[in-house]
Amino acid sequence: MFPEARMVPHLHGAVTDEASDGFPEWWVSPDANAPGNIFGGPAGNSILTTYTNNQRAAGNWYHDHSMGITRLNVYAGMAGLYNIRDSEEAALGLPSGDYEIPLVLQDRSFYENGDLFYPRGPGDLFDPGGDDPLGNIDESFPDDESQVSRFVADANLVNGKVWPYLEVEPRKYRFRLLNGANTRSYDLTLEPQPGAASTDPIPFYQIGTDSGLLTTTSQRDSVAISPADRVDTVVDFSSFDVGDTILLRNNDFEATNGTTDQVMEIRVVESTDPDTSSLPTQLSTFDRYQEQDAVRTRTLTLDMTIDQYGRPELLLDGKKWTDPNTETVVLGEMEIWEFVNNTGMSHPMHLHMDAFQVLDRRDRNGNVVPLEDYELGFEDTVTVGGRETVRIMVQFNQYTGTFVWHCHILEHEDLEMMRTFRIVSPGDYDQDGDVDTNDYDLWKNTFGTTGEDLAADGNNDGVVNLADYTVWRDHLTGPSGALTSLQVPEPTTLVPALAGMLGAVCWRKRA
Repeated sequence: MFPEARMVPHLHGAVTDEASDGFPEWWVSPDANAPGNIFGGPAGNSILTTYTNNQRAAGNWYHDHSMGITRLNVYAGMAGLYNIRDSEEAALGLPSGDYEIPLVLQDRSFYENGDLFYPRGPGDLFDPGGDDPLGNIDESFPDDESQVSRFVADANLVNGKVWPYLEVEPRKYRFRLLNGANTRSYDLTLEPQPGAASTDPIPFYQIGTDSGLLTTTSQRDSVAISPADRVDTVVDFSSFDVGDTILLRNNDFEATNGTTDQVMEIRVVESTDPDTSSLPTQLSTFDRYQEQDAVRTRTLTLDMTIDQYGRPELLLDGKKWTDPNTETVVLGEMEIWEFVNNTGMSHPMHLHMDAFQVLDRRDRNGNVVPLEDYELGFEDTVTVGGRETVRIMVQFNQYTGTFVWHCHILEHEDLEMMRTFRIVSPGDYDQDGDVDTNDYDLWKNTFGTTGEDLAADGNNDGVVNLADYTVWRDHLTGPSGALTSLQVPEPTTLVPALAGMLGAVCWRKRA
């Protein structure tokens, strides 16, 4: 059923139709003559996707998203990125050209011959390449290999190179950071090395997030970056002399001294051109979402249990991938998604489609953790710390269809920590993808019903009434998406009749 080699691309930051979003089951295989897979994937060995790039300036990145093997394909190298520009960004005069540099951070392990090493199972985490890759998995497990729940490798890569160096001139640079690792998080600092003209720690000036520019520049001494995070920064090396070196260091708690605590060496060289770039304080203009504008809140738990073989099993809201969809969103409605982390580890939570804003964060004791300035932009991934609760606000505005949300630790994603959500048109009360007479029947049969989560309560006012008929009527479509000429009774004509009946009853009672 599942070919050993399969792939489907997903582009972080893109707002696309569902056929181009990288739905995990819509993969293709290397077989040019393969029929479409039974889950809806295209036939053959190619897939055509469309990205309009009609969005704010941002750094988008893409990678394989195949069901069950995302961790393997990305580890093997199936990832990349590109930048989208706009006039707002161009007017800022930020460092550009040779002075704008993408820095894709990953970690890898290698065999002595240079081949990539990835664990065959838990045993390989303690005895790499040993005779017992299953380690402590129950002996009833029906295979000789198994997934691991996380994997941090023993060498850092930047743009595909192991522990590289970067030559910089004594001027401002724009570093566009991406954590493309499977599991590893980074906590980055820039440390001048002995003999440098300046011994002061070098700040990062953060100007953007996953989905574009912030409103104002935020100065940071360090940058913590989880898997899938993008951080857009400016760094100023103008206080350094030719020959000075700076170390880009990883201070994350899982970094190993002398190896994975070192990311890249920066070497200062002679200037070739004067620095005419700017580092403005004011960047972009957009509104912060307001809690009162949300029509509903979804509370979603991040859970961990143990499966029948003694392996960790990571779940969202206690459910597996194959369980029926439980999150249905109406196009254009603002929602709050509340992530409650019941595990002791951090999870970078990623939503496909439209970018969101972080509303608030609470620690394990329920105390509010004030948001930093650099958390006030648009994101597509947010880190939810161990036992934390994070609320985000999101509005899906462009496409209907089925999409996914998941933890972006790729081992977790492949271990069931991924679920679907469905975006439906207003008036699609039965959620079948069409606004038609079936939805009218649902409205008619529940007319006058009050309460929460009513399927035909199109305007979310707690009652199914005439206003919800108007929602249905205004979005009525046929199979082709064109407005149909279906004739349906106008419920407003019932009002005078009802009034007349009530008047007659009252008149007889008085008589």
